[in-house]
Amino acid sequence: MSFLIIFRRAAVWFTAILMCVQSFFAGIRGDTYMPKSGDFTAPSSSYAGTADFDSPLSGSVALASSLKNGVQCAYTDPDKSGYRMANQNMVLTHTLGKVNTATLTDPDGNVYIKNGFDCWSKNTSGGVYSSSVSSKPGRVNSVRLGIYYWECHVRDLYTQTGMFRPDKTFHVYSDRLYLQYSMFADEATDTLDSFGMQTDIPVSTVEAVQIRDKDGVHSDLDFDPQTVEYAAFDIKDVGVAAFIIPADGSTAKLEVSKLLGSYSVVQTAAYESGSGINKYDETGDHQTYCPTFGCRVYTDRTHDFAGVEKASFEERNPLTVTVNSTTADAQAVGYEPLRGTYRVTMTGTGFNEAYYEIPDFRFEADLSVSGDGSDRGVFLRVSPDCGMLEGAAVYDENRLLVPIDCEVCKNFQGDYGDRSYSYVDYSYSDIIFPAAFEEGKDTRFIVQELYQNWGKVPLKQLSSIEFHTSYYHLSTGVTETNCIAPYGADLNGWLLPDFRCASGTMWSGQPQFNSQGQLYFCVDRRTGAPLQGAFTGNTLDSVGQTYADATLYFLSPSGDYKYSLRHMEFPQTDENRTYYTIDLEFLRDASFSDVSSQLDLFYMDGRFVRFESLAYLDSANNSVLTDIGTNGKTVYPLGSEAPYFSFLSVCEEYRHYIGEGFGCNVGVLVRNATLTRGGETTALGLAVRDDGAADKTSAALTIDGGGMSFEKGDRIRVDMILLPWGTGLEETPDNVLYVREDSLLAPLTAQAETAVLQDGFLTRVRAENNSCEFTLSGGRNSMTVSLDGFSVLGELKLFELVDGEYTAVTLSGPNGHDGYSVHVNEDGTLSYSFVYAAGPDTERSFRAFIG
Repeated sequence: MSFLIIFRRAAVWFTAILMCVQSFFAGIRGDTYMPKSGDFTAPSSSYAGTADFDSPLSGSVALASSLKNGVQCAYTDPDKSGYRMANQNMVLTHTLGKVNTATLTDPDGNVYIKNGFDCWSKNTSGGVYSSSVSSKPGRVNSVRLGIYYWECHVRDLYTQTGMFRPDKTFHVYSDRLYLQYSMFADEATDTLDSFGMQTDIPVSTVEAVQIRDKDGVHSDLDFDPQTVEYAAFDIKDVGVAAFIIPADGSTAKLEVSKLLGSYSVVQTAAYESGSGINKYDETGDHQTYCPTFGCRVYTDRTHDFAGVEKASFEERNPLTVTVNSTTADAQAVGYEPLRGTYRVTMTGTGFNEAYYEIPDFRFEADLSVSGDGSDRGVFLRVSPDCGMLEGAAVYDENRLLVPIDCEVCKNFQGDYGDRSYSYVDYSYSDIIFPAAFEEGKDTRFIVQELYQNWGKVPLKQLSSIEFHTSYYHLSTGVTETNCIAPYGADLNGWLLPDFRCASGTMWSGQPQFNSQGQLYFCVDRRTGAPLQGAFTGNTLDSVGQTYADATLYFLSPSGDYKYSLRHMEFPQTDENRTYYTIDLEFLRDASFSDVSSQLDLFYMDGRFVRFESLAYLDSANNSVLTDIGTNGKTVYPLGSEAPYFSFLSVCEEYRHYIGEGFGCNVGVLVRNATLTRGGETTALGLAVRDDGAADKTSAALTIDGGGMSFEKGDRIRVDMILLPWGTGLEETPDNVLYVREDSLLAPLTAQAETAVLQDGFLTRVRAENNSCEFTLSGGRNSMTVSLDGFSVLGELKLFELVDGEYTAVTLSGPNGHDGYSVHVNEDGTLSYSFVYAAGPDTERSFRAFIG
């Protein structure tokens, strides 16, 4: 193995030289890519709440709250030359190019391991190769992503044979990290002899070493490589970094030796030489034809090995999960040591069945976990046997809904996203959430799959889908509303690739509607090319069941400004009102010679179609409907009184796309637009720019003006509604005016003696002494209302004032115990949200408390 070590050391030296060159050029360009601290820093793992979680799952609620949004993954620069995976305890940054290594630090940037985690392979002819030197640039596809967990794949690291292709998977949880390396091949081959992982740690940085094997703990290198349980290193002035080896038989040995001034850690997969690798992954089963192995990467900021001792014991001594009862053939599979989850499988269903046949059925598992000799925090992965799961809910043993957000990840099947690595494109669904189990105690809880209805109204949810790039998926019930591609669905940063109407014609094959356009935000055109901001992180404040609320953060390629996009949805059935807040802050002075042509706050095109007409509110606040041509750019200033615009009526020659699933009308309605400068906030004049393209409509919401300069600290904020609507054949903007009435002129408002907050488009009422009274008016269709400030966990009880008396309102559907959501707020109190049937001319009074 010494040749392998020397070979890889040369690759690492080359990597260091290349990184210095990259840093030099970055300094010349003046790039400041990573966001300023505080924008979306992962929350602390400690929890200091004020609410009384009177439930057998109180520990799990507190744990889930502390881990929420604890993973942030993003590219390190606009050129995507590296990828940064951060959780609450560590940061792993992987370079992406023809030289590929990873560096592990603590959250403050202090280095545990530099240029490590290389995947090596040896063929049957004796050739040794390293993924740190690739014939092609590496890339990342994070295929599962959400509120607690990201599954990040570093791919296309071709070794010099051109044959073997490792898939380096990083299972990043809010508080832990697992590595899983698999070997693929371009063609079926039996020439692989062995493969594994190597990391070098300079001896000069190590204060102490501790290795446990079957014979106990060793502080030197005299141990049995075949029975290693962990190898830990106390890094000077940083803390402990360790490799915990799973007890699943996937590792043949772990060797640690001193060579060239470093501890060389070499993990070898339990692969039989010459047994063969299939072409691609034709079975859809990584375990069968793609040999795989891995470990848990452990860190802490102590200089004591007690933490890794405990973590290693827990990895090798999993708890027992029992299925008490089920409506979905639930089976407890057990612990998955390469992924770090306890898995339960269940049956599920599809879109058509859920929508048309069983909208209220609950696929359910009643589970118990038996605690052992210490308290534990773990992650569960409940996996229905379908690819169409939308949401999930967790109840305690008393069927009380608890505020544990469920991360749902899935693959529909049929999109063939990352074809070389999932050739069969197999379907799956996962429900991922953390749970805490006390020493020596049995804990019982219930997990439900959610598809169509939640209470008396459809479910609203945000989940993720495996594709060729990272995807969030939103729906009302099983009817898709939007998809969000944080890194872009194309090279230009297409953010909303599935933007679907709710007022067109539903497909005959499944309960879905047409999508429209390619949609982008905050596009800088000063160089002539449309430059889209780079994603730097996100916070998911609600993934369901009554509303979806996600904020994504970006930095402009020039570094002139950063911006956030808050995306919010309610479970509405008449129109797909997609609520957006753009918050753009200039990081340095910037000038635009023609701001209406050079800064698109929102940009859209027709994708495949061109529209005949534009409806808008003109500068005199008159509603105008005009034909649009193809003779170049026209800028239409918008009025100040609830401005809107909409492109409608697909041109005749493009209407065949409507029958192919593409093409509906699209509108934009603005509730608020401001510019804050020098501490003073003023109204911001807007305009719609039609580019007059000949092939497809191309347009933008922009600023009304010519030359315009901004100073560091200036801030633009726009609250608006994106509206895909109709069939694409309508000739008047009736649907847009309908939404303008209920969302701009007479929006949902609340009155109460306690505090009322309009949080973006979400109406919030503050409770006192765990109850509140309030009156709602305005809005239309299904509007979500949040009641905040509760200090007890229970079931939401709602009463409406009818003829002078308060009458109970039934929120739940036929299953009971649903129809509302409960979340833990940042201040440790609880919020309960419910869906309200609103109307522009209605006024209704309510009283709420917790029962």
